[in-house]
Amino acid sequence: MTWTDHWRPFTSEDAATCTSAREGEIKIGQRVQCADSGILESLEASNARYVLLGIPEDIGVRANGGRPGAAYGWKATLPHFMNVQSNEYLDGKEVLVLGTLNTAEWMKTSQGVSVDRLRELTAKIDAAVWPLIEKIAALGKVPMVIGGGHNNSYGCLRGVSQAIGRPIHCVNVDPHADFRSPEGRHSGNGFRYARDEGYLEQYSVFGLHEGYNSAEMLSLLKRPGKSWCLSFENVSFGRLPMIDHWDELWSRFGSEKVGLEIDVDGITDFPSSADTPSGFTLNEIRQMLLALKNKDARVAYLHIAEAAPSLVAGSDRKVGRSLAFLLCDFIKSGAGRH
Repeated sequence: MTWTDHWRPFTSEDAATCTSAREGEIKIGQRVQCADSGILESLEASNARYVLLGIPEDIGVRANGGRPGAAYGWKATLPHFMNVQSNEYLDGKEVLVLGTLNTAEWMKTSQGVSVDRLRELTAKIDAAVWPLIEKIAALGKVPMVIGGGHNNSYGCLRGVSQAIGRPIHCVNVDPHADFRSPEGRHSGNGFRYARDEGYLEQYSVFGLHEGYNSAEMLSLLKRPGKSWCLSFENVSFGRLPMIDHWDELWSRFGSEKVGLEIDVDGITDFPSSADTPSGFTLNEIRQMLLALKNKDARVAYLHIAEAAPSLVAGSDRKVGRSLAFLLCDFIKSGAGRH
């Protein structure tokens, strides 16, 4: 079995199932491009700028000692994104909904096993994710990935890095740096593995919670010219508005390629694997995304991780609509257009 066999193409029939057609209206689900010819064939034939993928797993989160539930973020998001109106603000034809990682067998195998086994399974997910990200990036397209755990940051970074032949920069909007030791793959060390293996250059954490990252991890991130950590306490309660800190951070990258990671753990009271009572609002995250239209840096990909609607009863709609907003804002910003 090759890595392509792990991906299920998203077809026009799937789009119709997800989309509620209504006379006199056109939904994004009626405009997006689909993978009717298979994963690679559809990708190569598409003229879409943005390629949407789903990774429904929480194995990496559990391998890090976290709560399950991130496997359901994609399922909650897709119908809400597909039912956004197609209009002058966003058409939909600029998006190829390519497919979903078929994680069913891995998820089944992961029940009741040791941490070491969970980490082995996480590495198997890596091996299916990064080659597709590489293919997408090599075609000049921008992957948009809905997880899934934050372990999938590794696949995004490695895939883009291998496509362009050099390490890339990354901005991670996250309370946690996820830079734990390389002790076997999990959601807390994707950036560490990517850095150690030469796929990650400059690494910035925006909104890091000062009390929830170890001294050792913070010390590892203190590399002049290689990493910047802007704490939540600083950007939210300091003298300057949050968006000014955001703009200053992005100005550091010039016109270089930058991966963008958003861990919804950082949104106040959001259903996630490690929810927080003190974080950014959804509107602040939207503001960050829409502000990308004024940036010179080329956004290489968007990865939204760790939404876990199953942890809060009745939250599927909240999670789905929230992530649909973020996807639409990212596309509207024109990120990756350079």
